[in-house]
Amino acid sequence: VFHGVPRDISRTGVGIDAANGLRFPEMCYVRLTFPGSSGPIKSRGRAVWQRHDELAHRTQGGYKLLSLGTESRALLEHALASLK
Repeated sequence: VFHGVPRDISRTGVGIDAANGLRFPEMCYVRLTFPGSSGPIKSRGRAVWQRHDELAHRTQGGYKLLSLGTESRALLEHALASLK
């Protein structure tokens, strides 16, 4: 199980911040939960970038969301609208 903190999110992907030294898997199952949401956003994800910040002792990476279902897409749209 891989845990990270979302740094940014869009309709097509999510940026993750995690403990330094953690290697991001190429393919993964993404599950995001927002406060006040009626459920989690679920999708498969593919790593598109990764970098290690030695000064901050963090690893960051970006995942493209590959398979958002209808319910997860609606939850994502609602979450994005609430962030504006």
